[in-house]
Amino acid sequence: MVEGSSLENCRRGNPFVSSNLTASASSTSVGSPTGSWKRGGVLDRIQIEFCSAGAVLFGVAAYVPAPMEYIHAYSIDLNFDFTLTGVDGPARIATFSRLNPDGSKDTVTRKFDMLHVVPPQVAPDFIRVSP
Repeated sequence: MVEGSSLENCRRGNPFVSSNLTASASSTSVGSPTGSWKRGGVLDRIQIEFCSAGAVLFGVAAYVPAPMEYIHAYSIDLNFDFTLTGVDGPARIATFSRLNPDGSKDTVTRKFDMLHVVPPQVAPDFIRVSP
């Protein structure tokens, strides 16, 4: 079980971050607490999992190296094509639809001690449909 009331205050356990976007919006969510955990000497007691609905870490290849430094430095388990479809808070279980390499989908569940979710985001219609 996670000790602490926020990601930054977590001292042990299995928190993970889920994003229904690429990692661009979530890299801060992962980077900020991991630095706190490392400085606090508790990173070795925390297993971090990052699940992204996207197929890549970042949509612009030039920006991938910086978040990958966090992924490697903090031993973050990285999962792509995982779309969060449900959360059972009392049971601490997150449910995902996972897109497999062959195009099929299956349901995957993950137990968690703390969950940080970035919801799907889209540009306003006037921007999204503009030429």
